[in-house]
Amino acid sequence: MNKAFQISILALSTLLTAPATAAEIDGKNITEAAGADNALAAEFQRIMKPITPDAPWVESFGVTTTPEIEAVGGKVYDVYRGCKPNDCPTEVYVLLYDRENNKFVSGAFIRSQFKDLTLTESAITWLGDTNTVRAGAIGKHLY
Repeated sequence: MNKAFQISILALSTLLTAPATAAEIDGKNITEAAGADNALAAEFQRIMKPITPDAPWVESFGVTTTPEIEAVGGKVYDVYRGCKPNDCPTEVYVLLYDRENNKFVSGAFIRSQFKDLTLTESAITWLGDTNTVRAGAIGKHLY
């Protein structure tokens, strides 16, 4: 078996056997989860601090979805996603939450411009410790 295949099998088995988090069991999006967990709320504020001066809506989380699970480099993360209220396509964030360490480790904030329904420009601000492996995992959740 080649090494890439073995790593893929390991990542898949990790994903399939990962225990559900409280947020997933309860179906809590980041707004609800942070409302029930002050440490999670503080972590969100910490990682989003570079964004809030230009996008103050992130302080109240925006329009959010329930977390998804993502296996990245053999580790399992909760993926939280939110967007600008009443204008979701123009500003979006995606964050990876390490539940073992209770920390948002990586994320991205993307600001996009459209002409009619055509995407014409996007700018990404990477947050936390976003290496290329994590960036790839985050990228598939940005749009």
